[in-house]
Amino acid sequence: MKILVIDQSYTMRQNILTILRNLGYNEFIEASNGKDGFEKLVDHRPDLIIMDLNIPDVSLKDFIQAVRTSPEFHRIPILVITTRELKRDLLRRLYSLIDTYLEKPFTPEMMRQKIHQILNFG
Repeated sequence: MKILVIDQSYTMRQNILTILRNLGYNEFIEASNGKDGFEKLVDHRPDLIIMDLNIPDVSLKDFIQAVRTSPEFHRIPILVITTRELKRDLLRRLYSLIDTYLEKPFTPEMMRQKIHQILNFG
């Protein structure tokens, strides 16, 4: 399974990749902003997108709408990583476009559960 991880923080991307490796995933594409993320989406065609709520260059909503309106990519599951301070009304507006979200701080088990949930593993 190929996973695209988009986060402006190198440290956070590395933390996510470490968790994913420990969960048994081993094929990753990294991006630090929305523009790079979309280019890598097109070039690598991942099976799952994990992205931070706040990405530079493109709003999360615009990025997700571009994915969801694309005939090629509209079925790719999207897991958004948020902070607890996220306003619930914003999340409700985005929730119809994403598959699930994960609040920081999170544990590897929490990430495993979310990934399995959106990939229908149980």
